[in-house]
Amino acid sequence: MLSELKLELRTEGNLGYLQSSILQSILMDRADKDYAESVHVTGLHPYSQFISSKNGLFWTIRTLNKEAYKGIIEPLLDPDFTGFDLNIRDQHVDIINKSITSKPYEDLMKTFNSDEIEKYVRLEFESPTAFKSDSAYVFMPDTRHIFGSLMRKYSAASSSTDMTDEDTLQYIADHSSISDFRIRSTRFPLEGAQIPSFMGEVIIRFRGTDTMARYSKMLLEFGEFSGVGIKCGMGMGAIKIIERKK
Repeated sequence: MLSELKLELRTEGNLGYLQSSILQSILMDRADKDYAESVHVTGLHPYSQFISSKNGLFWTIRTLNKEAYKGIIEPLLDPDFTGFDLNIRDQHVDIINKSITSKPYEDLMKTFNSDEIEKYVRLEFESPTAFKSDSAYVFMPDTRHIFGSLMRKYSAASSSTDMTDEDTLQYIADHSSISDFRIRSTRFPLEGAQIPSFMGEVIIRFRGTDTMARYSKMLLEFGEFSGVGIKCGMGMGAIKIIERKK
């Protein structure tokens, strides 16, 4: 089960994606203690979170399986959780609304089995995004890094499905491309460092088989919950598919 909790926030101080990493500690402080410890030990992060100030101030937390939902989202749904303090900045944040939505994995398979073929997908990177390759940061979008990241995240979140197939990834990389983009470079502050990254929109074009186009779209729909690239639990890599107008 894929789940999304959206918290509408109100605060007098500044709060945006540059402070997203601070909220990860709030998340772990509120999480079920046993679950938080298991996340720390295994190094797996079947959740993502980010801050958005578009059309209001929202903190979005997304989980990729039932265990993460119970361990992370359920404690945030507690009626007594009405706000929190950012102690490092002496700033209080009120939660003025909570909304929860879920999506079963079966819905992803509906995309894969659909008769509808989309050869172009418009994708928005809502928070700073970067990848890592050979110990170096990659902060320009390309389809190999995007879909390689999503395949690994899907496999890590699922106990029954392994998506990490090099031949499939190579086929997607060879038969897809960024056909248009509107992005800007930015920096994501984390533990005293500044991670080079990007935000904005791209259009991905698929030139391969219809089956592979549907498979790639399914991975992108999963990515709306998992995030893409590095440090998604810290606030990076949030993506959204922008649906074409009919």
